[in-house]
Amino acid sequence: MPTILLISPYDGLSHRYWRESLADYLATGHPQWQVSSVTQPPRYFSWRQRGNSLGLALHDALQGPVDLMIATSVTDLSALRGMNRALAGVPAVV
Repeated sequence: MPTILLISPYDGLSHRYWRESLADYLATGHPQWQVSSVTQPPRYFSWRQRGNSLGLALHDALQGPVDLMIATSVTDLSALRGMNRALAGVPAVV
């Protein structure tokens, strides 16, 4: 079963709406896909922009096999991949 990971390091109202809507769409339209989310609370925006990879790199959902990552533009994807080498070859959509 392919695994899709939704990443939202600043899960404020608009980002949460985007993430939940996309997860619902993927789960309904493609039941063969397993969709999971990794989020951080919507506070300290400046820190979330620059340091989100530090908080996300060791998250449990990022330790298992992932087939596709879909991330918000706030995600520091290059740093996240550098801190979690298992994600280096995983295709990503921002």
